[in-house]
Amino acid sequence: MSSNPVMFRALVVALCITLVLVVGLVAGVLAFANGSRPAGAALVAGGAFGGALAPGMSVVSTLCEA
Repeated sequence: MSSNPVMFRALVVALCITLVLVVGLVAGVLAFANGSRPAGAALVAGGAFGGALAPGMSVVSTLCEA
């Protein structure tokens, strides 16, 4: 069985996005539990998602190339 590098890369990207979505979800729930309004909690979650996506993809792509 040969490995398909394109499929492997797609799976790695999907895994990274899934993990970053969990980070954003946790950040939003914690902000809401701290007394933030739903719109503010959504902004916190979006910021956490955006802030974690670039470093996460960078780390994962570096680890997969080695």
